[in-house]
Amino acid sequence: MGWLGINAQERIYWERFRTGNRVDVVVDVGMERTYASRIKDVKSDRLIVDVPRIGNLVLETEPKTEVAVSVYTDEGVFKFVSKILAFHWEESACHIAQPKAIERVQRRQSYRLEKIIPVQYSALLSYDGATDPDRIPANSPAVAKNISEGGALLVLNDRFMGSETFLKVQVALDAEVTISAIARVLDQKPHPEVPGKVITRVQFVTIKDADKEEISKFVLRHTHKNV
Repeated sequence: MGWLGINAQERIYWERFRTGNRVDVVVDVGMERTYASRIKDVKSDRLIVDVPRIGNLVLETEPKTEVAVSVYTDEGVFKFVSKILAFHWEESACHIAQPKAIERVQRRQSYRLEKIIPVQYSALLSYDGATDPDRIPANSPAVAKNISEGGALLVLNDRFMGSETFLKVQVALDAEVTISAIARVLDQKPHPEVPGKVITRVQFVTIKDADKEEISKFVLRHTHKNV
């Protein structure tokens, strides 16, 4: 971080941001709500992104609201804390100020545990809506092949259509600890070894800090066991 803004290295990071890069925007503290977006344009003093949303839920907040931003590029994931400058609804655009510092995040594999873990899941009618029992019975059993604070790789029986499918998931980390989250389905592909099963990558879009901490401790504990 420079005295008056980002330093030379961070400016190089800023210049690596491209139109179309995926962006996650987090507003709430304590109960994280991750709004998805993509970069529309990169200016010297701001990012212009599509208005962030979770499914049909659009981010609506006052200018100068502090936000935590993650930008996903081909060269890594970059995180920073900044402020909303303005919404331009006619352009479906949100302007986010250039921050005072940018962090290049370590590869997520450093924090991801490869382990089979029991899971139960239910499909949601919408991000913040009721479950959809006609689509998937509530609390259908599944397993996670890996897990991190940000998401998991699940093995499911169900294939979903569209990019805005949300699941309510419960992950049994051990006999006494079960965490809950709302997860967005990012992509799916047929299981290469088990016919009828679907490998499903999900992102936790709403998860309590306490549950994230439980995942972190679980990953650390089992990583040390494997060393």
